[in-house]
Amino acid sequence: MRQVTGSNPSPSANRMSIQLTLSGHSFSRSDLPRLSSRDDRTVEIEVMTDRVMLAPMEIFDENRAKELLAISGIEVQNDERIVIARDQKAGLVAIMALPRTLCATVEERYGRRAEFTTPLLRARLCTEPTAWLFLAGELIYIKVWSGGKLRMAEVLPRKKTDDVLYYATVIDKRFTLNGFKVVVTGTEAVENDVRETSKLLSKFYKKVVCE
Repeated sequence: MRQVTGSNPSPSANRMSIQLTLSGHSFSRSDLPRLSSRDDRTVEIEVMTDRVMLAPMEIFDENRAKELLAISGIEVQNDERIVIARDQKAGLVAIMALPRTLCATVEERYGRRAEFTTPLLRARLCTEPTAWLFLAGELIYIKVWSGGKLRMAEVLPRKKTDDVLYYATVIDKRFTLNGFKVVVTGTEAVENDVRETSKLLSKFYKKVVCE
């Protein structure tokens, strides 16, 4: 199976970022603006999908990408391609199963300038135990750091604010979140949800930060 690679470098003036939310296997082509032939910026496409997992770069074997996805419960379909994105600084690899139509459209419009990424690769400097909750459409991306290491990275469905509280309760049983900084953030489209979620979690946890 052909694979598409990407990375998660720091943003710069030579980079254009696009957030793309998938609804099943469909996407809006209007969310992929065309560039002029003189525009040589790298195009970073952050795909909002739950068909993604993280793996440590030091033990990652690209030939086992499909197997790793299957182990995590993601069976790659015939109309999907495996996309690999790397965060060199964090030492992490994201493995995604994305629609072939999306990959083909991206390649047609941007060629080698395109780089895929995921919210799970958003870098953070966590000098204290931190639970990071990123809201995007009907998904929530969760990352938990403790002891200077990433302990958890998952994508879960989100229908309402109470869903986030439920997930926080589950995480709390494992990590005791009252000793953590709980960061709530998300895409621009869910700003209200981010604020409401922060207020709700503040009733139960001491250090909740809304970003």
